[in-house]
Amino acid sequence: MAGSLPKPRPTAASAGPVAGTLGVSLRPAWVNGRPGAVEVDAEGRVIGVIELDSVDGMVNAIHSVANPDKLAHIRVNSDRA
Repeated sequence: MAGSLPKPRPTAASAGPVAGTLGVSLRPAWVNGRPGAVEVDAEGRVIGVIELDSVDGMVNAIHSVANPDKLAHIRVNSDRA
């Protein structure tokens, strides 16, 4: 891809009622150059990252990482994960 990419936008279904009840929020982010989200717990700690793999505007795979060792470098205040 060439040029700048738009910032991912939150949607009504971003976190859903269950995630909010558990104290988890999803923050839209670019993950490895693809749209996705960073999962954050109630204390602001990163607990997961979700990446959407899409073709022609359709999601064809969802990749998720929850391994704390692999998430150690992720910063919540960043647009990039």
